[in-house]
Order: sequence, then C-alpha cells, then structure tokens
Amino acid sequence: IEVPEGYMKEQYKGTGSSLSVYLDENRYAVAGTIQTSIATIMSAMTLQNMAKVTLLTGSGVSGAERIVSGVHSDFYALGNMQFSFLAFLGSNLMPGVIMLAAVLSFVTAIVREVYLYRINEWLDTAQHYVTAALCGKLLPHYFFYCLVILAYIGLFAGVSGFTALKASSLFIWFICGAACLLVMLTCAILICGIAPTWRFSLVVASGFAAPALPFTGFSMPLDSMSDIARTFSKCLPLTWFIEGQTQQWTLGADIWDMGTTFGVFLLMIFIPLILGIPVFRWKYRIFAKRELEAEADHVS
Repeated sequence: IEVPEGYMKEQYKGTGSSLSVYLDENRYAVAGTIQTSIATIMSAMTLQNMAKVTLLTGSGVSGAERIVSGVHSDFYALGNMQFSFLAFLGSNLMPGVIMLAAVLSFVTAIVREVYLYRINEWLDTAQHYVTAALCGKLLPHYFFYCLVILAYIGLFAGVSGFTALKASSLFIWFICGAACLLVMLTCAILICGIAPTWRFSLVVASGFAAPALPFTGFSMPLDSMSDIARTFSKCLPLTWFIEGQTQQWTLGADIWDMGTTFGVFLLMIFIPLILGIPVFRWKYRIFAKRELEAEADHVS
C-alpha cells in the first residue's frame, strides 16, 4: 500500500490524492480482506470530508450530520468484480488437485500389486530389485503428471495471460512443479512402506495431501498461524510449490533466488527415500514370500 506524502493534508484541503494498493491475487482471500478494510476506511474518510464541506454551507453540526447520515446506499455484490475466478482457480486450486491426484495415483499403482496378488510377478520383471521395480512402476505416472503440470502452466500463464512479469521463467516454474511431484512420489513410497495394509496406504495418502490447501497461506497468512500450524505448513510440498510459483508469477525470480525453495524440495525428496526404500524393500519381500506360500497352499 503506497501512501503519497502529504496525503491527509490533501484530503483536508479537498484537492484530492489517491492511494495505490497492490494486491497479490495468489493469496486472494487475504488480499480481499485487506481490500475490504481499505474500502471501509476510505468510505469513512469520504463521509468525514462531506460533513466538513457541509459545515461550510452554514447548516451547522446537526445539519451536517443529518445530511451525511440521511443518504444511504445499498450495494449487493455477487462477487469481486475486479477479481478473476480463473486467477483463483489457477493459482491454488488446480495445483492442489493435481498434487492430490498424483500422490493417490502413485500409491494406487504400488498397492495394486498387493490386492491383486501380483507382487512376485511385478518383482520378477525387475529381477527382484525393488528399487528398479519401483522406478518402472512409478516413472510413467510421474511423466504423465509432469505433462499435466506443463499443461496447467500453459493454460494459466499462457492462454489465460496471468503471468504478471515478462521476466518470469516458465521453465523454472515447470521445474518447481516437477520437483513437487517428485516429493509426492517419494512420499508415496514411504507411505506404502510404513502403512500396514494397502487400504491404510490410501487413507494416509489422502490425509497427507488433502489438507494442504488451508495450510499454503492461501486463505490465512502463514504469519498469522500458530507456531504448530506454521511448522506443519512448512512440511507440506504444496506450500513450497505455491511459494515457488509466487516467486515466478509475481517477482520473476532467477533460479538462484529460489535456493531455499529448491533446497527444501531436495530435503523432502531424499528424506522419504532414505527412510522409505529400506522399509519398503523389507516389507514387500515379506509380502512376496507370503504370496508364494498362499499359492503353494492353494495348489496343495
């Protein structure tokens, strides 16, 4: 919010002066609240100036109050006419839905072999190398959602024309989205590794991704959250994708300026892999052994 020098003096003189308010539509709920507050303040100042001008006509204080308060206007807005629904849809809702769909797709691709009793058949294709089996299973899904992210950026920044700065790099924007998808992939491996059953894996994956939107700073500023909520929000990959998207969309940041964002993504990628791969390998080898024993019992 830019307040020009001598603003109040100009208001009292009646010569006119204007405020400049810049709102980040990537945080539209917060920006809308600020815009409403500013409009309320400016309305009150307008009424105050009107009363002062009315006093000059000789109507007195009571007459001025009667004139000012005697005029009412009712305005029923069906929506913020200065805000585009496409900006809201593209900046937060669509990435959240894409990331939720991605993690559910990754988990479903893994657990499908469990409930179809095809673990040994799956591992045989990779000569029982669990990491290779996971790569073969998940990479096609990963590349598909990378294309979805690319299409999303193309629609949001290209067709809709919501790129605020020409200096912003759509390539860096895409790399940020691909990194967030990679975090979802590694978290899916960790979830499938620690969850006792395939049904529980799907429940944990939904619980991991679904509450991301309220904690991205979209509807409530991160600084206004409690320490626990703010810490939790920093553990969600979508929070960092929205951060990186904002850096590109509104600031046109270079990749070197986004070191913190990509550094956090690297941590979120490697920590689930380091913890998840050993547990997953141990667990699914047990599942494969049980599957063979069940087939042997069925044959006998």
